[in-house]
Amino acid sequence: MKMKTNCLNLKSIDINKKVITAVLLFFWFLVVLITLVCYNSSLGKQSFGNNVADSVVELDNNTSIEEVLFAEENTDSVAIKIATYARKNKGNITLVVKGIDSDTVYVEKSFGINSLQDNAFKVIKLNTKISNKEKIRISLLSDSEKGSSVGVYYSSNKEIEDGQLIINSEIMNGDLTFRMLTPDNDLHNFYLIVLIWTIVGITVLIVTSFLTELKKEIIFSLSALIIGISFCMIITPMSVPDEQTHYEFAFQKSNYIMNKDNHLLFDSEYQNYGSYAGHMNVSSAYKKIMQKFNSPLSLSNEMVEMKIDVDKVYNIDFLAPALGITVARGLGLNRFKTFYMGRLFNLLFYVLCVFVSIRKTPVHKTLFGIISILPIFMQQAASYSYDCFVNGLSLVVISYLLKFIFVEEKIKYSELFVIIVVTSLLSPAKAIYSFFSLLFIFVPTKRYKSTAEKIGFTFLICASGVYQLLDITIPILNKLLKSINTSKSNVENVLYNSVTPYISRQIISRYKDIRIGDVISNPWLFLSMVIRTIRYNIKNWFYDSLGRTLSGVSLILPTYLVHAITIIVLLSALLKERYTEPRYLKLIFVAMCIVIGLYTIGGFLLTWTDMDQDIIEDFGGLMVQGIQGRYFCPLLPFFFTIFNNKKINIPTKLDKYITYTYYLIVFEVIIYVLSYTFVN
Repeated sequence: MKMKTNCLNLKSIDINKKVITAVLLFFWFLVVLITLVCYNSSLGKQSFGNNVADSVVELDNNTSIEEVLFAEENTDSVAIKIATYARKNKGNITLVVKGIDSDTVYVEKSFGINSLQDNAFKVIKLNTKISNKEKIRISLLSDSEKGSSVGVYYSSNKEIEDGQLIINSEIMNGDLTFRMLTPDNDLHNFYLIVLIWTIVGITVLIVTSFLTELKKEIIFSLSALIIGISFCMIITPMSVPDEQTHYEFAFQKSNYIMNKDNHLLFDSEYQNYGSYAGHMNVSSAYKKIMQKFNSPLSLSNEMVEMKIDVDKVYNIDFLAPALGITVARGLGLNRFKTFYMGRLFNLLFYVLCVFVSIRKTPVHKTLFGIISILPIFMQQAASYSYDCFVNGLSLVVISYLLKFIFVEEKIKYSELFVIIVVTSLLSPAKAIYSFFSLLFIFVPTKRYKSTAEKIGFTFLICASGVYQLLDITIPILNKLLKSINTSKSNVENVLYNSVTPYISRQIISRYKDIRIGDVISNPWLFLSMVIRTIRYNIKNWFYDSLGRTLSGVSLILPTYLVHAITIIVLLSALLKERYTEPRYLKLIFVAMCIVIGLYTIGGFLLTWTDMDQDIIEDFGGLMVQGIQGRYFCPLLPFFFTIFNNKKINIPTKLDKYITYTYYLIVFEVIIYVLSYTFVN
């Protein structure tokens, strides 16, 4: 029997492949060099100054802004926080940093405002380092007309000792939002570790993609692991949405695994969150990790009780990080290594899901691969978020669905067992994704041995999803039905009770509850709220589902990176496939996306929206609150497969180049996150 040639044998590789790979590697290193030069002013540095930004003033040609203060020693760059007002602006800003006593002009630079990022710091390198602590003046001027210039953030209250903010010759009771950057050994070393890991990792991915015949499931699983570890390092602890709560949930699961008497207790050492910032990336977290990462475990023996009991929520989705915490505790690792071990195990679970999904799907393997390593997917997978569990299992469910629909063979019982288990785990995690299991109704009967077999297995696949949907909708319908035969005096008791207690994950309404009766008594008000919310947010939801906003929705990527990511995902969707979804299936996918979207909006309307909210003038009315784009991440495979067609398609041989281009983009994202965090 003839043995297959080793796919990793470089001696047998065609000379053209080597040349192409060499050219791509050269271009890759050129991109790395240019990127590092562009961001050199902010990488690996400590930042000081005012980070509070609760007010903004438009910097037009009739406005001048000055801040007088004492500079930090060794300051070599300054950064000013800018607001673009989400519009296209034109003109220039001139920034001057000058020593008051020495009369030294440290920098005087003009730059175009059309390239500035919204709600981000603009970093300017000084011509001369401020070596000694001295009093300086930061001045800002613009040649732009009012209505077409950017805004400059400042704090409305005094934040800097001995600082003085002057706007149009008027002394303000506040300070400019700005940062002074100085070299720092710990942060520089952290930056080098992330940089070397990412460059070496992506280089390995490029080489293996073009010089080997490794299958896509291996390439993209390796990509998810390498890029995921990069995100694990750059996204600081507790900055991912609700990560502190999820960390404590995982720790409680670990207590169960270790058979602790009280699963709610943990040593206060593990609760030391100092220097971290909830929902925000800050460089002090990088610094603390570098200083304390190898410190010995030092338990205080002071037990602290966690506030939220993991038993009160669906908690299977915290099992993977709980195993990581358990391993770390068994090895006697300190709190930092314990925390990151939990993150690593969550990432490994996600990598396994990526491998299974790409291996099983007969179509859109590159599309699935690119989506699986999008910035928001990587951030959530490399954290304690249960979105890792939801996103990973969603990819598996969709891949099995496409296999059952397209592959011309009988479905194996082992595969049916897997998908029954996966849908049973996914549906309770987030009820809106129960609709995924209902799509198995459309699997052709000929894929089963008989009609009875299809009915039986379809019932088992859908059972958990149907239960979760009924668990939410029946209480609401019950209230509506009761209201029909209820006297007017009792209508308020029937209709105007909150639906919140019926929701499985026990979401608690933070504001004034919206009752079902409110919606019935004034349907047009709530319909206009829904329409207005969709109209003003759908674009942001879409971009955020790709990763436009990271950390605690506080880190916003530049628009050009978001557009580049969108184009790459779209190109991967247009690759020529062996099978193309028929029109009826695309319509079903569209309908499902719409239903899930409306279901999500309705849920947040009833459980999260404050009817006493301040109305934003640009919106012109009440909005449904609390919805984030990351909630729609699992819909991306369905959404983008809709674009695949037989008339417009890209040759399959270009899939590696599409993936290569994405690697370049994700490197830019990683460096931008580092730059943002060091300034922050």
